[in-house]
Amino acid sequence: MSEKKFKIVHVLHHFEPCKGGIESVTLNLCRQLKKKGHSVEVVCLNKCPHGTSSLPPEETIEGIVVHRVPFLDLKWYKCPFHVMEKIPRDADIVHVHGLGFFSDLLAWNRKRFSGKLVLSTHGGIFHSNSSVFKQMYFNFIARRTLRAFDKVIAVSEHDGTLFKRIIPVEKMIVIENGVDVAQFNPNHERDEDAFLFVGRFSENKRVELLVETLLEALPQEPKIKLWLAGIDWNEALKHLRERVRALGIQRSVEFFEKPSNEKLKTLYERAGHFVSASAYEGFGLSLVEGMGAGCIAIVQGIESFERILDHEKNGFLVDYSNPEQVAHEWVRIRDLDRKNKEGLRVEARRRALEFDWSKKVGEFEQVYMEVKGP
Repeated sequence: MSEKKFKIVHVLHHFEPCKGGIESVTLNLCRQLKKKGHSVEVVCLNKCPHGTSSLPPEETIEGIVVHRVPFLDLKWYKCPFHVMEKIPRDADIVHVHGLGFFSDLLAWNRKRFSGKLVLSTHGGIFHSNSSVFKQMYFNFIARRTLRAFDKVIAVSEHDGTLFKRIIPVEKMIVIENGVDVAQFNPNHERDEDAFLFVGRFSENKRVELLVETLLEALPQEPKIKLWLAGIDWNEALKHLRERVRALGIQRSVEFFEKPSNEKLKTLYERAGHFVSASAYEGFGLSLVEGMGAGCIAIVQGIESFERILDHEKNGFLVDYSNPEQVAHEWVRIRDLDRKNKEGLRVEARRRALEFDWSKKVGEFEQVYMEVKGP
């Protein structure tokens, strides 16, 4: 890789201390770019999702200068103020994460700065649903917006297929997300009764199906427990707690709302299994983290997960729309002998390490080199 160093500004809705997949990916990318000697700044909104208090307008986090701006919240389309004032005119690369007002605004103001525009897809705008309005935005507004971008980075093959509908193939490259796999100790002592979910409590994650699966599994194996870790989304967590109480299985379900990075690391390293019934994922960050930490994954057979996990080699693909059937799988996999489980964990860790940031950062640097030119 060339010794040339860039001034890079990442633009996204939320950043540290806010928690989520895009936030984690961007933080780790910033860390790696700084290690390589690049200058890195972030422009983001001044509140976390569903947050009530404003974060400081300026802050330095791990040497990364963070500029936060107020905004008008129109749910998935958030309209920030004073964005252009926060982006240095001499930035070499402006890297936008996700579609929305940020990407539209920078496209409209393309001539105001000389830096190159790059966008990472992160699933587009279809994380929670695929409404008619979102489809119209994607097919008409986003199509025009992305003409102003020098390169679009699809974070998964699924996103690559999706975005090929609206941009020329030569403008896009697939770079699957990086994951900080090296942080995990896969040999940590585990609780084989524990089944861990990590992610947003939102509609597309279908966490209620995990609860239904647990309900079916308990008569077969009363020791099984479900650990649910993540952030609330539109009060889904409240309804989930009510559902657990109504079923009378509170002793078998433990909630970890807004867990710290250290707490998440502990959960990944202690849980025997990682589970997800998600109907849609732009990539599958928490799945890779779970595999890297040594969990045995039992996840919904969706395209993004199928790209990462090889059924019965390094995990299991199931159909959570049939909780009774999957419950039998939970019990069967829990009861596998130690040798089989160790083999699955070794293969899972090996696959996860292919996504480690130490390998991925060079792919992003190459994109920056190509768009910036000599």
